[in-house]
Amino acid sequence: MTGGLSRRSLVGLLGSGIVSGCLGNGSDGNSSGTRTDTTTEDPKREENVPDECDFPPLSLRGRADPIETTVEIDRADDSRAACATIAAEVALEQLEEQLDLELTDRSHWISTGVQLSGERHIAVIRVRAEKSTRDGETSYHLCPDPKFDFDDAVETVPREVTVTVLVEGEKEKEKKKEKEECSTDVRLVQEQNHLDST
Repeated sequence: MTGGLSRRSLVGLLGSGIVSGCLGNGSDGNSSGTRTDTTTEDPKREENVPDECDFPPLSLRGRADPIETTVEIDRADDSRAACATIAAEVALEQLEEQLDLELTDRSHWISTGVQLSGERHIAVIRVRAEKSTRDGETSYHLCPDPKFDFDDAVETVPREVTVTVLVEGEKEKEKKKEKEECSTDVRLVQEQNHLDST
């Protein structure tokens, strides 16, 4: 599958900034990951948790076939980070198409970003729930769409996106396009964010 992003979409992407961090769950960027639940029964387990918010933290590599895309940009200060940013967005577009859900309108519960694993950039699609606790009562303020299924999404997200970047520049007073190509692993991450605890 070959996709493409408009210049306007790409400018919005690169202008929104790149989030860097460490990959969770003790897995490296090459591992596809396995579902491992190490939790034990907790007598204080929250009750009345919405089904769509009742999930453990996970970070798994996509399992669908690799895809390719070509984009054109004016410049890129960090081409590897730019490639990973584009790869995450392209992977999210495929996920939206395959699952028939509205995802690329920037729903608060799903977002794209970049993580660092050593010197490697990893494209990330992040799914999250947000909750807070007040006077011993836990409330969820944000949950994924009830129709979203993490396991189905992992099977749909490409394991790798190859991006060909055409960078416009001026050399010897003549405009030329420099071409760079990079392949980036894609991971799907789900997490619980606790906003406060009082």
